[in-house]
Amino acid sequence: MSIHKSINEVYRYDINALRAIAVVAVILFHLWPDMLPGGYKGVDVFFVISGFLITQQIIGGLENNKYSITIFYRKRLLRIFPLMVFVVLICLIISFFIQLPGDAIVLAKTALYSLAFCVNYFFQHNINYNYFSKDLHSLPLLHLWSLSIEGQFYLLWPVLIVILKKITGKRNFAVGIIIVLLCSVVLSCLSSDQSQSVSYYSFSARCFEFVAGAVAFCYRDFCAIRCVRLIMALVGLALILVCLFFDPTHEVLLSSSPVVFATFLVLIANAQGALLLRLYTFPAIRVLGTISFSLYLWHWPLITSYRYLFGELDYYAGCQIVLATVILSLLSYRFIEQAFRKESKPVWMRPAILSSLITITVAGCLYQYCQHGIVNINYNNYARAMARLNHNLIPAGSYDFNCQMGDVFSPAMIESETCLIGDKTTNARMIVIGDSNAAHFTGFLKVAGEKNQLLFRNITQSSCSLLSEQLIDKILIDKDRRKACHDYNDRIPGVIKDFDVIFWGQDWPQYDSKDFEAQLRKKIDYFTRMNKEVIIALKIPRFPRFQNDCELKKIKIPFLDCHKYSQQPAVDLAVNQKISKVARDYHNVYLFDPAKYLCDDNFCHAYKNGEMIYYDADHWSIAGSLWMGRWALKNNRLPFFLTPEFFKDKREVRKDETRMGWDELMSLIEPKK
Repeated sequence: MSIHKSINEVYRYDINALRAIAVVAVILFHLWPDMLPGGYKGVDVFFVISGFLITQQIIGGLENNKYSITIFYRKRLLRIFPLMVFVVLICLIISFFIQLPGDAIVLAKTALYSLAFCVNYFFQHNINYNYFSKDLHSLPLLHLWSLSIEGQFYLLWPVLIVILKKITGKRNFAVGIIIVLLCSVVLSCLSSDQSQSVSYYSFSARCFEFVAGAVAFCYRDFCAIRCVRLIMALVGLALILVCLFFDPTHEVLLSSSPVVFATFLVLIANAQGALLLRLYTFPAIRVLGTISFSLYLWHWPLITSYRYLFGELDYYAGCQIVLATVILSLLSYRFIEQAFRKESKPVWMRPAILSSLITITVAGCLYQYCQHGIVNINYNNYARAMARLNHNLIPAGSYDFNCQMGDVFSPAMIESETCLIGDKTTNARMIVIGDSNAAHFTGFLKVAGEKNQLLFRNITQSSCSLLSEQLIDKILIDKDRRKACHDYNDRIPGVIKDFDVIFWGQDWPQYDSKDFEAQLRKKIDYFTRMNKEVIIALKIPRFPRFQNDCELKKIKIPFLDCHKYSQQPAVDLAVNQKISKVARDYHNVYLFDPAKYLCDDNFCHAYKNGEMIYYDADHWSIAGSLWMGRWALKNNRLPFFLTPEFFKDKREVRKDETRMGWDELMSLIEPKK
C-alpha cells in the first residue's frame, strides 16, 4: 500500500481526545495510584501519537519538496523547550526555598540533563529506586524522562525516514517502516532483559512505541468502511481504558504493548463519525487535550513539592493540586506555548527570550551545584541538626549486624558470624526471617539478647514474601529482586531446622488477599510440623506523612510541625486482626505487637519520649529499634519470648500454655506495666 496519497492535514479530534485521556491518566496515577493502577501508561499513548504526527510532518514536507531538517528541529525546539525551561527554572526557585543540600544538588544535575534531553539516562544510572517507588518526592523533574526520550526520537527519526525513503522508494516505504517496527520490538525485548530501570527509562526499550505510531500513519486510510472504522475506534478506546484500570505487570514490553496496540487502532481507524465526534469534542476533553503538554509539565513538580513538605497527599490536597495544575496550565498555554508558536516581530524576539531563559536556568543550576546545594540555609544550624539526627537517617542495610539482603541472595549470610545478634557466648536458639518488616526489629532483639544472654540469627530479604511463591511474581517488579526472593524461599526451610524459635515479620498489608488466612495457616502448619515456636511480628502503625528529615527541613521551613505529621489515631489494622484470629488456633504461635509501645488510648506516635523511632512511614530505623530495646528493658516491657525463662524449657512452657486461656497467654507474652 502506498502512503503517498495527499497527506491529510485535517485536524484530528481523536488525537486531541487521546491526549486528554493520556494526561488525565498520568496525573491520577501520580496522585492516587490505587485509583488507576495503569495510569502511567498514558505516557505510552503520547509516544504513539508522537510517532504518528512526526512521521506525518516529515512525509508531508518530503512530498511537497518543502522538507528541511533544520526547520523541523527548530519547530520541535520551539514547541517543547520554552515551557520546559520555564518549569525547570521554577523548580530551581522552589528548591532554593525548600530543598535540603543533597536534594538541591540532585535537582541541579537533573535540570542540566533535562536541558540536554538525556535525563532518562541519568535516572537510569544514578537513582537507587525505580519509577514506581514511593521515595520520589525529592525529584520534581523525574517526569522529564519522557521528554528526553521524545527529544532522542526527534533527533534520529527524520534522518532514518529520509534514508529509508531513498532505499525503499514510495511503493515499499510502509513495508520498510514495518521492518523497522519489528527491529525495534526486538531491541525492546533485549532491553527488558536487563534491569528494571533500563527497561523503563531507556530509549531502546521505548522506540517501538513511536514506530507503531509511524506504522499507523502509513495505514491510516486502509479501511474505507465507516462502520468498521467506528468499531475499531471504539475497541481501541475501550482497550485503552482497560489498560489504565488494570496493571498485571510493570514489564515495559508486556505492559505497554496492549495500550500501544489500542492507540494504534484508534489512529488507523480515523473515525470522525457523529457519535465519536460528540465524545471527542466534549468541551472538557477538548480543553484538556489542548493544554495536555502544560498539564503534564506542571502536575509533577506540584505533587513532589507538596509531598516534600507535608508527606503523602490526602484527597483534599490532591484536589487542590489538580486545580492549581489546571490554572497554571491554562496560563502557560496562553502566554508561553502559543506565544512561541506564533511568528513574532521582530524576528529575534523569540530566540532572545528563549536564550535568556536557558542562560538563567543553566546559571542557577551551576550555582546550586557549585555551592553543594547549601543555598538559603544556615550551615551551622544544618550541621548541628545533621549531627543530632544522623543516626536516624542511616539505612538499615548500613548496619553490619542487620543481614537484610536486597537485589542478590547471599548464601554466605546463612553462616556469617556478623548475622548473629545478642550474646555470642551462647548458642543461637532463634532465627529472624521475613522482609524489611522483620529486619527493622534487629536492634530491639540485639539489646534484649545482650541483656538476657540470648543469641539470634537474622537473615531477611527485602520485599520478599514467605507466604506464597505466586505473590513474589505478582509484587516484585525487578527481575533481580524476584530471583533473589525465590532463592531465599528455597533456602529458608533448610536454615530454620537448626533453630527452636522462628521470629517472622512481613509487610502483611501488602500480602493481604482473600487467601491470606489460608496461606498463613499453611505456613504455620509447616513450622508446627517442624516442632518450632513461631513469633509473628504484627505490622507497625504506619505514618503516611512522616519524614525522617523533617527536623532538617524546619531549618529552611520553620512552619513545619514534624510531630503533628508523626502521629495518627490508634487503629487496629485489619490484617493484624486476621493474624491474631489465626494465631488463636495454635499453641506454639506468639504475637509481637509493636503498637503497644507506640500507641496510647487515642494516638500512635513515631516519636517516643522525644526520640524519633521511625526511618520512613512504616519502618523503624535501626537506631530507633536499638533505642526501643533499651526503653523496654528499662521499663520492664520486654515481651516474654525475649526472656531467659521462655528459652529455658520450651516444652514445659508449651505444655502449661495449652491449659491457659488466650487472654492469660497474651499477658505472659506482653506483660503489663
